[in-house]
Amino acid sequence: MKHLLTLVVLAGMAAGCTSDEEKVRRVIDTALEECKTGEAPFAEVRVVEGTDQVLQETCTSQVTDLKLVDDYHASANVGPYTYLVGVDSTTGVWMLTQVDWEALADARRALKGGDPPRDARERAEPAFARAQEELPSSGWLRTQRFENLLELRKTERNRDDDRIRLGDGVQQMLEDTAKWAAANDRHEVLVDLRMMVVAYHKAFASALENSFGNLGGSDEHLEATIRQAEKDGEKEEARKYRETLEKERAERPAKVKRMQDEIVAARKAACDQLALIDPNVLEGDAKVQATAAKGATKCTPDAFEPPDPSDYVDE
Repeated sequence: MKHLLTLVVLAGMAAGCTSDEEKVRRVIDTALEECKTGEAPFAEVRVVEGTDQVLQETCTSQVTDLKLVDDYHASANVGPYTYLVGVDSTTGVWMLTQVDWEALADARRALKGGDPPRDARERAEPAFARAQEELPSSGWLRTQRFENLLELRKTERNRDDDRIRLGDGVQQMLEDTAKWAAANDRHEVLVDLRMMVVAYHKAFASALENSFGNLGGSDEHLEATIRQAEKDGEKEEARKYRETLEKERAERPAKVKRMQDEIVAARKAACDQLALIDPNVLEGDAKVQATAAKGATKCTPDAFEPPDPSDYVDE
């Protein structure tokens, strides 16, 4: 009985002598275990005032640079995240107060909302670039950054003489990811990027095809405006409208030809990307989706014939 009492006392002394550093480490370890069981890509970990979202793939990273800032505050790094721990003023217990990764937080904050404007996407790009540099192993980060770059390209495409080209930033990232995927056996990430490019080109071709139906749509309105101006004796106004109508009709053949050429070029560009996708290097859903995409896209020579605009005009 005496020996048992001694063991209990010693155990109590050991528990009471647990260092603050050990207590902080336990708080962080508990958060990491919680993170590992969360839902990818982001898991929620409990903090003093609710929860913080953490990119789940970082939850298996090593805890580094654990330090006590003072008697009430501590911090540690887990991958690119900083885990902040503090002593609760009411209970005196060490608790997790915040989990933060500045670069990713900046990118996600910029893109908050359903359809971020151009300036928001421009702010997100350097933040994504920093995040990718800090966590180069993340395929999720690469796909998110690439999607943002591709959306940015859409906003500037009409200012480029070559509306089919992807733009320097998009093309460079595609090439860089191809090298990274080959070196790290992450083919599924590269396929995700290529599939985004395929969808991008297909959507552009489809938008051009649909716009054929609007060619000449303003002719009838201009003709009616001219007649009304002449009826009202506004000869100068009638002349201006007539010049506008004649100019639009004169430029229309060249516009149609450009649209036809761009549709063909966009279809070819989509097929070029599909040709670079090998489903055999993929597994599971990625393999199924890649195979389906290749089978659903027509890439035979007749698919590259210029479309007839009259096929898109309602009779």
